[in-house]
Amino acid sequence: MKEKIKKSAFILGGITTMIIACVAVGFFGQNEEDIIINRIVGIVAIISGIGSVIMGIASILSASLDNVREYYATGDAPDLVEARYVLYNYRYIKIKYGKSIYDEDFDEWVKNNVAPDHKVLRVTNREEILLAASRVADFFQMWGLLQYKGFLPIWVFETASGYSIIKMYEAIDDIMRANRRSNPFYGGHFRDLCLRIESKYRKAIRLCRQNERDYIAQELGVGNLSKNAYFNIPLQ
Repeated sequence: MKEKIKKSAFILGGITTMIIACVAVGFFGQNEEDIIINRIVGIVAIISGIGSVIMGIASILSASLDNVREYYATGDAPDLVEARYVLYNYRYIKIKYGKSIYDEDFDEWVKNNVAPDHKVLRVTNREEILLAASRVADFFQMWGLLQYKGFLPIWVFETASGYSIIKMYEAIDDIMRANRRSNPFYGGHFRDLCLRIESKYRKAIRLCRQNERDYIAQELGVGNLSKNAYFNIPLQ
């Protein structure tokens, strides 16, 4: 945040320099020599101010792109890749079977009913899911806050990336709500990021959701999702 304030002050200083120089050129100088000198000084100051503005804007754009690179680099870390896979799997278990980790028999039920060689689903357990949910929630909580503060551009989430984040939130919606009983602010920036993505790219999200409906119907055999409690969950 301090770095952003410094860059803003740098740009403001350049603009102020330009304004002062323009005023000086217009109002100072009692003779022809003074007027010429003041104009030269004013022109130099204006050029310097323009340079400061350009450098400030370039610095902000560069910092923004650095954050984009960092977002993708950290998101591709092996532990987060595995966590996302665990949660996609958990989401599909809930969609197909309606089983949640808050069912007392969840671990045993999954072990007995999800085939080890299933094309889409895999055997999992409550502990693995909770660990994955914590990693994903912390990651998007941080980047949701940074995006809200202007350090990460919203266009990063323009395509399928945006829908994948919404799916992550839907996957752990039950866990988020459970954690909010003790901490009402848990995952708030994660949720708000999803809401901003959904609002900004509504058309793309609808298309991605329809494509996933087709995938679920084909691969999981769940054709009617209109009343499914775990698909297209209202963000809260």
